[in-house]
Amino acid sequence: MWLAYKIYDNLLDNEGENILLPIANLAFKNFLTIYQNLSLGVKWDKFFSRLLVDLENYNYQELKNSQNYLKNSILMRPPRGATRHGAEFRNLHEKSLAHALGPLAILIYQGHRPNDKEFKKILNFFRGYLNARQLDDDLHDWPNDLGRGRINSVGYYILKSGQQKKFNLKTDLKILKKIFFKQALGPISQKLIKLINSAESALHGSNLIKQPEYLKQFLEPLKASVKKAESEHKELNLLLRDYKKLCS
Repeated sequence: MWLAYKIYDNLLDNEGENILLPIANLAFKNFLTIYQNLSLGVKWDKFFSRLLVDLENYNYQELKNSQNYLKNSILMRPPRGATRHGAEFRNLHEKSLAHALGPLAILIYQGHRPNDKEFKKILNFFRGYLNARQLDDDLHDWPNDLGRGRINSVGYYILKSGQQKKFNLKTDLKILKKIFFKQALGPISQKLIKLINSAESALHGSNLIKQPEYLKQFLEPLKASVKKAESEHKELNLLLRDYKKLCS
């Protein structure tokens, strides 16, 4: 699946080679075959299908919003009340939750069901973790994503936070970065902390996981990233404060 979507993403970004499309299709077919051959029951099949529908819907909405708000290097500010799939960083996990299918399939194999409390706790751990990881990626990648025609969740938040109706990607990148540091970085860092805490809470609430330290280690790089972002935000605010004193 990772191989398939890596090729698909490159093609959608006009960075891939068309000759690789059959390989992507074959890889995705094999991914589907592996899970379908497990024969884990109707409830699992419905859960599996819903997860893939959410994944494709998220990718579609991201591409659609990128086309709506980025045209010929001109970024359009979303209108008031505009919503986005994954708005305010709640559904970012839909883009990558398929990576958790292996552990979730093991739970089904052991006799659990998608509506069981323990299944939901493990699922919520992966939702929180993957949501935080995707947000952390978007936090660092938004300028590069804009450069290749994609508006990720952070880029969208920055556009919403700006006062201008239009931004020129070639000349207004400094303005967008200023909005990012002054208006977006703080709230996004707080959201990251909540997502990490949510994942940890779900993990510790599970009676099945006897050694949570193994899964907790996946959260440590995200915690370090938040601390770094908060430190940079604090340093920038101090720098701006001192600069204003010098100018006054």
